[in-house]
Amino acid sequence: DLTSLHWQGATSEDGAHGFYLDDICIREVKDSWKQNGKLRILYWNIQNGMWGDQPDYNNFVDFVKKYNPDICVWCEAKSNHLTGSETSWKNDPYLPDNWPALAARYGHTYTAISRRGTEKFPQAITSKFPIEKLLQIGDIPGGDPILHGAGLFKVSTPRGPAHILTIHLKPNSGLSVAEGEAYRRYEIEQIMAATLNHTDYKNINNW
Repeated sequence: DLTSLHWQGATSEDGAHGFYLDDICIREVKDSWKQNGKLRILYWNIQNGMWGDQPDYNNFVDFVKKYNPDICVWCEAKSNHLTGSETSWKNDPYLPDNWPALAARYGHTYTAISRRGTEKFPQAITSKFPIEKLLQIGDIPGGDPILHGAGLFKVSTPRGPAHILTIHLKPNSGLSVAEGEAYRRYEIEQIMAATLNHTDYKNINNW
């Protein structure tokens, strides 16, 4: 439960700094959460609606099905194409509008989006269980300190509600490392003030 593994490239200024990771093997998985109260949650940044797997998403669906998560959160869950255009191409099932159909392919019946409209990099949440959106964070009069927004969702699992925060913090683009860290700290402070530290939510459990 306390083991983690971290990969990191050099810096974004180096140009090609991404990598593709496949064939992850989980050596030991304890009893299902249905017996011990645990959920399997997959939280991933899929980069502009998955440039590498448009338009059919077959590899993506196979990957998710392999790990059988109960809840998924996808950052950058909108089809922003390599050309910079948001126009559908090659019969692409345009996201985020088609998340219900895509999620159904890996066994999830319920979907929700953190923020629609002009947001280029929203978060999508999909689940085997009903989802209720409790709060949209970041839409404030006169400005938006949460660059890509954040959402608070309640997922009604068989063992009670699970409260999920979807977050995609501001990258360092156009900022120094120190400026980027300061902005992300500010975003986290705003998100915490609206959720765990807010009178409406601080007494709920299962975050």
